[in-house]
Amino acid sequence: MPAVDNRAQNPSPLQQRMAEIGTRFLARSQQDADAMDQLLVRIRAGEAAAPAALRQLAHRVNGAAAALGFPDLSNHAATVERLTASAAGGPMLPETVQAIGEEVVALRATLARLAKRPR
Repeated sequence: MPAVDNRAQNPSPLQQRMAEIGTRFLARSQQDADAMDQLLVRIRAGEAAAPAALRQLAHRVNGAAAALGFPDLSNHAATVERLTASAAGGPMLPETVQAIGEEVVALRATLARLAKRPR
């Protein structure tokens, strides 16, 4: 008879804590996606500081998502970070702003999928 793995039924305190941290991170990431949308509005309005703020936010989400085991979320944030960095020192091209907006939409879709996943 094969051995039964009870870890899924009886998670360790560390597994429980990591699940709690992951859940809080996903909730905060919803707020971060809202902030990304607001920064995109500011970028479209020509605000000079907005691209750097978006890059910094995307960098934070990228690193935290990678560290907490959310690679798809990390990849979306990394793309936003890279696209924002490509416009450093000057106004963003409309195509770049559009690509960032599309990536934020994809990030939101990933967040929705992750929120439905059992922890």
